[in-house]
Amino acid sequence: MIGVLGAAAIALSLVAPAARAADLGPMDPQMLQQTVLRVQMPTTLGSWQQYLYRVDKNEAPTMCWSMKGAVTLPKAPVVGSVNYQVNPDTSGWIAIYQYSTKADADAALVALRKLGCSDDAKHPTESETMVPAQQGTDFTDATRTSVGSGVTYVDDGTRGYVQTLTTQRGLAIVQTLVSRYVPATQTLAQQQATVNRLSAVNNKWHAKVMKAYQSFGVEGTAS
Repeated sequence: MIGVLGAAAIALSLVAPAARAADLGPMDPQMLQQTVLRVQMPTTLGSWQQYLYRVDKNEAPTMCWSMKGAVTLPKAPVVGSVNYQVNPDTSGWIAIYQYSTKADADAALVALRKLGCSDDAKHPTESETMVPAQQGTDFTDATRTSVGSGVTYVDDGTRGYVQTLTTQRGLAIVQTLVSRYVPATQTLAQQQATVNRLSAVNNKWHAKVMKAYQSFGVEGTAS
């Protein structure tokens, strides 16, 4: 089941060349905000409520989970993000982790390319307890600048699914995530159908986000 659940998370192909980080400067606060807000979550999973744009400092992108906790990349000085809520059981999230220099962005890419994620892990629940989880993680393109991760876990009769896509471009790590909670009694076929649907939504969303980031945030006024 691990291989099946993980496979759908890596269907995306992002083959656009990485921006030349040496020619870029970090986006200013307004540009970061506008880039994050430029592509909203698809409505495929239902109509959503968009929460307010949020800025955090010195946060690390979570790539996957181990038996001890989150597996992360280097911290970014500034992170812009937005949450989307479809219903109590379905949500989405987008974030751009903005690094200050090419050296910092290069360090994040090196860490991404050295990423090691096990099939068996522990994932936090809403009550912040850690429960056993199964996950699949792999690169989504030949340039090894994008990673897809899918994780599933059971907590108090509910099965959670989290599908995450992460790409390094320019001076940033761009991340989109979709999640859904269903009864834990799902059959294997139902589990795979849920994973496939979430992955399809996130693949489409992430591709549009990356296109917008490349043309607006990188090739636009961030140079």
